[in-house]
Amino acid sequence: MTRNQALNDPYIVRLRELLMTANGAHKAYILRQIELKVELLTGAISQEEYNAKLFESIAGAMNADNFGV
Repeated sequence: MTRNQALNDPYIVRLRELLMTANGAHKAYILRQIELKVELLTGAISQEEYNAKLFESIAGAMNADNFGV
């Protein structure tokens, strides 16, 4: 799948909609999710790499929320 096709994936379209109302750490988290999903859909990373990076991203977002970022 090409990058343009990936950007039109329904999951990414929804994330882009959420991005419009997000702020701060939430915006950074959503941007990271878009980046990871595009990498997965284009074949740049494997499903295992995606899962590991997704977990790291979630943990990072939880830390940011705990520290009021």
